Amino acid sequence: MHVEYRERRNGTCYYSLSYTDQVTGQRKRISQARTKMLFGGPLTTRREAERAAKTLMPEYESRQQRIQKVTAGQRRSERRQQLLQVYTERQRKVAPNSYQVSVHNLKCYVFVYFFEKRGVQDLSKWANHFEGFRNWLENEATSVRNAKRPLAYRTMNHCVAALNTFLRHAYRRREIRELHLCERFPEHQCGRRGADDVITLPEMEAIVAEFDRAGWRQEATFFKLLYFTGLRFNEALGLSVEDLHEGELDGTLLGDKLATHGLRCYGYLVLRSQPDHATRGLRRKGGEIRRKPLKGQRVMDDKAARVVPITDADLWQRLIHLYNQQVEAYQHQVWGANLDQYALLGDIERNLAGRRLLQVYARLHLKPRSWHCCRHSCATNVLGATGDLMLARMWLGHKSTKVIERYVHVHEQMVRALKKSVTHAGELHKIEAHPQPVSSASSSSGPL
Repeated sequence: MHVEYRERRNGTCYYSLSYTDQVTGQRKRISQARTKMLFGGPLTTRREAERAAKTLMPEYESRQQRIQKVTAGQRRSERRQQLLQVYTERQRKVAPNSYQVSVHNLKCYVFVYFFEKRGVQDLSKWANHFEGFRNWLENEATSVRNAKRPLAYRTMNHCVAALNTFLRHAYRRREIRELHLCERFPEHQCGRRGADDVITLPEMEAIVAEFDRAGWRQEATFFKLLYFTGLRFNEALGLSVEDLHEGELDGTLLGDKLATHGLRCYGYLVLRSQPDHATRGLRRKGGEIRRKPLKGQRVMDDKAARVVPITDADLWQRLIHLYNQQVEAYQHQVWGANLDQYALLGDIERNLAGRRLLQVYARLHLKPRSWHCCRHSCATNVLGATGDLMLARMWLGHKSTKVIERYVHVHEQMVRALKKSVTHAGELHKIEAHPQPVSSASSSSGPL
């Protein structure tokens, strides 16, 4: 706070108070109106002015500190937005189908902990807080949608993966000199689907029949389609008339494997893309279905396509009925000239379909399961019927057999559970010991 001696045009004198703005560096003067309001009139002596400056100094210093904190916070926020934008652009190129999840975990969990909870702005010092980050995820962090729900271990590993990917990007951009990665949570803590999540054939038939009885025929076909093909929800939702083909897969590796295991192919699907949802509905406002590559693929072409056989006769008839309906719509050019705009199951709405599935399970008094359990069941059934890892990998569209091997353990778990139930269904009985063959050495009467 500065004290200045000033003169008016009429010859009278007074003392003025001024201070330096720490943000702009400019000198700012306290108005005479504020001085009169605070001290009852103008400051006519230096002693009065110095006393007033000493009185106002704490107020203006605290104001400057608040301004500096706000400015520093804005700078940190701009820095964070810049890092997030660079990361988003990078991930959009590397993983165009799944980058949103990684960006969400980075923004809502990684940045929240390191920038807000710990206040660590230097990325090179983040490695010192890895253990604290893991503890925070496990004990304090909650779901963004439901603040009362703790995070699942699989979600925690997704957050750790987002952190490690972000640090790899920072290392490539030379923002950090050394690369240290955070350790993931053990895989056995991550809940995986097991034998209890496999939908049996009688259960599937009962669900489909209940859907038909309720008049929800599209949902019935959709459930059966997911069960026998193992398609993901979004993949099945985007099936169009150009994806369905009749006939068998003669002369192909997939067709040869189906014939080897005695599986009849009524028709097949050729998937090249899946819907790209900007909103909840399948179509945008103009009626267009925008598409993106399949999961794990970067382009939409024949090389990245996946062939899925149709091995159930009733499912094939249902798909033919939907196909013929869309052919009629195409002849009238309802959705234009592109075949991929004529979706076979375009009336399915995700939230409504989920509610109807829960209603069907409640009517049948069965344990409710999700739509994704159909894919889990298909993989388990294919492996159980054929034991062919390559066939299951081609059928489900996985790039490696590592994921498929999980379903081998699920099938073995089902077999063990079935044998155990059969064993304990009746009375227990003793197992007779079979006589062991006696060797010549053991049959001798005594030592030589």
